[in-house]
Amino acid sequence: MQASANYELGGGTSSTSSVQPSPLHSPRLANDFTSFCISQGLENNLCRQMTYPNTASANAFYNVYPRSNSFILMPNRSTWNRGVQLLSVAQNMSKFGKICEIRNWYRPEPYNSAVGGAGSSRHLDGSAIDIEFCSVTEKNKALQAALSMRRRFGTPPGVGVYGRESKVIHIDLTNRIYGPGIVSFDRSVSRTGIYNAVTRPTLRPTGVSRPSRPKNRRAGSFIRDIINFFTGKG
Repeated sequence: MQASANYELGGGTSSTSSVQPSPLHSPRLANDFTSFCISQGLENNLCRQMTYPNTASANAFYNVYPRSNSFILMPNRSTWNRGVQLLSVAQNMSKFGKICEIRNWYRPEPYNSAVGGAGSSRHLDGSAIDIEFCSVTEKNKALQAALSMRRRFGTPPGVGVYGRESKVIHIDLTNRIYGPGIVSFDRSVSRTGIYNAVTRPTLRPTGVSRPSRPKNRRAGSFIRDIINFFTGKG
């Protein structure tokens, strides 16, 4: 399914129609993104969750879009690297707090308005995700990890929370932190064990990796290994 010229970020109104299927709701695009996401070393389940809205927002979704559409919201392919970058951070956070759902990657208008999103929301251009953890305790551990990564490595650049009892963390590509209590949380992360435990979020290279050397090597075999490697015999 080819995206029309009117299919732009934040242009949900012009790209939805009960007659012409929209790329916004394309299962094929969702599958393509999931395959791309997995190829970058990210978990299948997390990649798939990026392609659909918050499951609790189904009523709002179908108040905006015809029920003939799949429960999918896909941005332009040009934004997919942003989504993978954010999900790489989330996957690292999941080592410290258990994730129950990745939600709200892309929220085009008017869906963003229907769920009460801000007019300047970073979800409008696919540069934010919301991560729901399985408990407030898990969220707080993951929040420490997110702020530790931000302090040590500069990623994620933006971190937000919606309340002390909320299980959701928002991460985006701005350079800000916001939400109740997050400033004091940020000031304390360097004194926690998590600060020393976090690693830089990285993506797996898409190229073919060079085979590792065998442990037991005979004298003089190194040159043969090099020749075999470049001739395709290794």
